[in-house]
Amino acid sequence: MRVDIAVGLASAMTLGVHSLRIIQSNDDGWAELYVRSFHDALLASGHDAVLSGPAENRSGTGTSPVPSLPIPLPYPIPSKSHP
Repeated sequence: MRVDIAVGLASAMTLGVHSLRIIQSNDDGWAELYVRSFHDALLASGHDAVLSGPAENRSGTGTSPVPSLPIPLPYPIPSKSHP
């Protein structure tokens, strides 16, 4: 994945693009050292970068069959007996 990002940034720079808008994500948490270092380097290079990640390490939970926490819905789910 890091190679893909580096190739994408390098190809954008060769096309004459001076800065990119980047959404950066990480399931290890937003405070993880390497993702913060990479984010800081993107900002220092003049890119408009946003870092999105959980407060705590949630690595691998995207492939889990059941969410670890219930997700509340903003509306009730209609039952089959009521239209």
